[in-house]
Amino acid sequence: MWTHLSDGTLNKSQIDFILVRKKWRNSVKNTEVYSFFSTLGTDHRLVLSKIKLSLRRAKKQPKKTWYNWGALKSDEDLQKRYAVEVKNRYSALCEQTDESEVTELYGHFVDAIADTNKAILPKKEKSTDCDSALIPLL
Repeated sequence: MWTHLSDGTLNKSQIDFILVRKKWRNSVKNTEVYSFFSTLGTDHRLVLSKIKLSLRRAKKQPKKTWYNWGALKSDEDLQKRYAVEVKNRYSALCEQTDESEVTELYGHFVDAIADTNKAILPKKEKSTDCDSALIPLL
């Protein structure tokens, strides 16, 4: 398959290509070269490619909940309630299973913290002020 015919030597070479990203390479079904434009005096041939696209909607990740950890730093009553709640939830999860495997205990600890965060900690408010994100340069 050649796409270019040189003027002086009449050498045939393939210098015209259709570039496709690696992600879409299986979408290219057929590529052919046609010499429709030979009457126009061009030394190139037309490269035609058939592509079949199957577009899908991107899956959205669930939104992450941001907690206001500053409230936990400043409020001692909240600190005590948080510690007691994590301890109670962790002990309840450990009582459900009798295994003492480290990875399972760690999983229970993570679950206890996540549940306590949902129950006790206030959610962080989204700031709509764009100026607060800018840092002045001195």
